[in-house]
Amino acid sequence: LGHPYKDFGALESQASHTGMVARAVEALKEAGDPRGSQPLTAEDIFAAARLGEDWACKVVQQAVDNLALAIGAVATLIDPEVIILGGGISLHPDLFIEPILSRLKGVVPVQPTLAASTLGYRATSLGGILKVLDAITEHTTVSHPG
Repeated sequence: LGHPYKDFGALESQASHTGMVARAVEALKEAGDPRGSQPLTAEDIFAAARLGEDWACKVVQQAVDNLALAIGAVATLIDPEVIILGGGISLHPDLFIEPILSRLKGVVPVQPTLAASTLGYRATSLGGILKVLDAITEHTTVSHPG
């Protein structure tokens, strides 16, 4: 029942670039493909998926399935109009947006609009910077009697 996930949890370990690379390396090693013992990136997976390589298509499909489950839960619980996909996945909307929407069709009461962030890999860093700036502003704001 309980499976320990490192870092940011189950979704991150399954749908992030790191999780996708780990699954791809495992699949390639099981198939005896020498690429399984070489450095592999998510970009390699996406390029291979676009070429129709079975191992890469399966890794992308699994990420899409996991994201669709998470997005479906969010859509059902809070009914957002738009959900923005960020990080490296946002650089490959053709591999994610339509497949996720297809999986959600008829599953959620109201299907949200999915969009890819234009921030790419910078989304996390910029979000962290904004969080720090917000915390600094909150702690350094001096109220002036008025």
